[in-house]
Amino acid sequence: MTSAVLSLQIQAAQCWARGDLYGADDLLQQLIVVQGGPTPETDLVTLRLTLDLLEFNRASEAFSRLRQSGELDAEAIIPGVRLLTWIGHRSEARYLLDQALRTEPDHPGLLSLYVAHGQDIPAASLEQIERIAVSLPTNRVEKTGILFPLARYYDRAGDAERSWSLITEANRLSSMRMGAPVDPETLKAAAINRAERAIIRARQLPHAAPHKQRHIYLIGAPRTGSSLIQSILSAHSGVDSSAERGALLPYLHAITETAAPPPQDHLSRLQAADLSGIDRAGRTAPLLIDKTTPNAFVAPLIAAIHPGSTFINVTRRPQDVALSMFFHEFPAAFPESTLLESIAAMLEARSSIMRAYEKADFKVSELNFDAFTDAPEEHGQTLGNLTGIAFETRFLQP
Repeated sequence: MTSAVLSLQIQAAQCWARGDLYGADDLLQQLIVVQGGPTPETDLVTLRLTLDLLEFNRASEAFSRLRQSGELDAEAIIPGVRLLTWIGHRSEARYLLDQALRTEPDHPGLLSLYVAHGQDIPAASLEQIERIAVSLPTNRVEKTGILFPLARYYDRAGDAERSWSLITEANRLSSMRMGAPVDPETLKAAAINRAERAIIRARQLPHAAPHKQRHIYLIGAPRTGSSLIQSILSAHSGVDSSAERGALLPYLHAITETAAPPPQDHLSRLQAADLSGIDRAGRTAPLLIDKTTPNAFVAPLIAAIHPGSTFINVTRRPQDVALSMFFHEFPAAFPESTLLESIAAMLEARSSIMRAYEKADFKVSELNFDAFTDAPEEHGQTLGNLTGIAFETRFLQP
């Protein structure tokens, strides 16, 4: 392995770890060029990365090459099954998963998928899967990878006691991996302070100049339905989706955390870098939609970088959001996800931040997901009015 290849691999992994998926993708493309074309290793990374980016065509191409190469082990089958499920090829996904489980019946990742997508799983199979999960070392991510879907399965089956026992243990283990738990009120105060600092910095710094592409940011909490809203809006031919890009977040966090303000041209330079990354990713439609939820805490700075942006706070019944977050595994960027009290504190923080934005005359529109699902055509028109997109009912089947 050459030093150039190793350097690109390390840089791509670092970008991916901090949530800059497009930066990771850009480096991955450079790596493929340096290596003289795609390899099974880069195809596997491409498959995983493009799934996170919701770029199903590229993911399908990478998965097709993996199948043709014969390099279809469990590590490739797991994202492949996810891909096939998401694009509607459920029978093929189930067949592929069943075949893989015949070869590796105790593989944690395969078992996680089996439980996540399974119905009417025999009790003996569930007990065996749980035994396998219990036998895994505490620090193995595969352990919680099984426990979370198992808890959701028992919840769907109506076994609340078993479900709660498993989900409590899964979140305990996730919290251990994230490090020392943070006090809920400390998390809440930090989020509110970041947003207040973003308001101040956005007033202090010269804003970047307007540009031709308009951005729409869905800044609701996790599990509020932003993914569906993004998918619906992306059905319009003039809209591109950047999923959860997050490329600006490290720089905006730095602006809110340092005592001294950055250089006067800082926001303009960030705009140039961000637009360059968006262009390299091929997101050149007149409208771009992003649903990175932590953008809520630095939204005024994003508006200063991309003038004319639209911000929509997607909301849902708080108790539903809290339980949905608690029953799904989150990365370390969401330390509140492992404790219901912390989730509640962060939801309160978001409400306080929206009030602070209103007081500061920073416009954030609200879209209630529960109302949207109750009357999608009516609220689809409202969504179109908020975003400036000519809404069509066909968007509801994106």
